[in-house]
Amino acid sequence: MDIKTVTKYVASLDIDELKSIPEVYSLAALKRFIKPLLAGLGEAPAWFYVSPRRDHVVVPRYFCTCKDYTIRVMARRHNLSCKHVLAQKLAELTGSYRTLFLDIDEYISIVLEITRMGISPTLRRLLYKQRTRHKGSSRNRRR
Repeated sequence: MDIKTVTKYVASLDIDELKSIPEVYSLAALKRFIKPLLAGLGEAPAWFYVSPRRDHVVVPRYFCTCKDYTIRVMARRHNLSCKHVLAQKLAELTGSYRTLFLDIDEYISIVLEITRMGISPTLRRLLYKQRTRHKGSSRNRRR
């Protein structure tokens, strides 16, 4: 497929159609999509998907770094998109994602780590810090 075909296909799907695809719905519901917000710049052009074993860079409605996208969408042209691109759209439409504030150097490091290694230690460290900071503040409110 070419990018125009992928984009047109993803744009054609509404929220109900996306929810009707079990694999897409379950990915979005798990809140594994990360919407990066860049200091002084706002929304980043690409999101991240964090799974137990691999991470992916997802450019909304266009592209994903997963093998399925590379092989079945772009090379063999069997599919119109991968589940991550579709689930990212659903996550965005339903608000089922997390945000992460980053500076531009952190963002670039994460993208490079994912594209080179398939996983980003930097992203996971920052998410862990954010989670423990958030848990600490909610514990303090309960007291």
